[in-house]
Parts: sequence; C-alpha cells; structure tokens
Amino acid sequence: MTSSMISVYSPSTPFVGSVPGGLPPGSLIRTTGVVHEGFCHIDLQTGSEPYPNVDIALHISIRPSWNQVVRNTFQNRAWGTEETDGGCPIRYGQRFELLVLVLANMFKIAINGVHFRDYHHRMSLSSVKYVSVNQQCRINSVSTEIENYCIPAPPYPRSLRDGYLPDVKQRTSGGNASFVPQPILSHSPGTPTPGLLVDRSNLYNNSSALIDTI
Repeated sequence: MTSSMISVYSPSTPFVGSVPGGLPPGSLIRTTGVVHEGFCHIDLQTGSEPYPNVDIALHISIRPSWNQVVRNTFQNRAWGTEETDGGCPIRYGQRFELLVLVLANMFKIAINGVHFRDYHHRMSLSSVKYVSVNQQCRINSVSTEIENYCIPAPPYPRSLRDGYLPDVKQRTSGGNASFVPQPILSHSPGTPTPGLLVDRSNLYNNSSALIDTI
C-alpha cells in the first residue's frame, strides 16, 4: 500500500510513500528507525512498484554486518557502480536518523547528525516521487521537508559544499534564520516535524544565510 506523505509515523514495512511535488532541490528526506538484521534499504524511486520494476535514483543499503552504507542507482533494470566508502555508523538494534538533502547536482547524506557522504546524481530526478524502506528496518518516522527557495548554483557556499549537516544547533546571524537540520527527536503521532529554517529574501545571493560549520 502506498501512503501520501509529508510525515508518517511508525509505518509497517516494507513501506512505500509518495512525495507530493517530487524532490526538487532543497528537499530533505528524514528517516528514523532501527535496523534489526540483514540489510536495511532506503530508496528514492520513480514508482510505487517493488524492485526491479522501478528506477531508483538513490539506493541506500545499511549493512552493519559488512560495515558499509552502500550507495547506488538502479536504472533500466541495471545497477550502477556501488559506492561503499565511509564505513557504517549504524549498529544493529540502535536507533538511527538518516537525512538526505537534495541539491541540483547531488544528494548530501547525513547519519545521526553528522555529514556522511555526497552522492552525485546519475539520473534525472523529475520522475522520482517515492520513498521506500524494506522490511529489515523498524521505522519510527519518515518525512519530507520541502521549501520553495533557491539553492545556490555551484560553487556552493562552504557550509553546503563541505557538509553543513554536523551542526545541529539553531543559530541566527544578522537577523537571518539559519539553515540547519534538527537532531534526532522522539516524535509522537500528530507532532509536526521540524522544518527547514531559511531566509528566503536573499538566500541565493547571500551565503551568510547558511551556517558555516567548518
């Protein structure tokens, strides 16, 4: 069954949720849960059908027993080259939070509040409108946070280029709201998911509106 989602709490797995409006630059996908055993797959994909009947723009396979978080793309019924560096900060039975920020040319991935890796797009995102999670995970929440603002064109401010994600403290500078993800929170059903805080008035030209964490 496919759910229409902005925030979904404690769904059964396997889970497929549709993302209203798709995944334009600036979208943030937040998943919290626990890996029980085996490999936990979190996919951003083109349809609600199960693999291999859809294209997958970003396949994240959490493999604690292999000390890997694999990233890959599945297109035209073929897998690309796996990216496996970085180890696996997630352990069996321990709660995790995984964030995926969509930029114009890449995904930025963070695990438990720390920037993990970047993954450059290998296919168009125009038809990517679903998030799926396999049954090896217990999911506490899945949410999408989408704001109508412009992400700066490359080269990005250092906070985006090198990873703004480690900073989970909300700060302001000169009256501009900072752009930060929130730390792991214990959500209950009906509790709004925190959004992205941005200064929309001059974000494109004013990189100081973004936190510089390095």
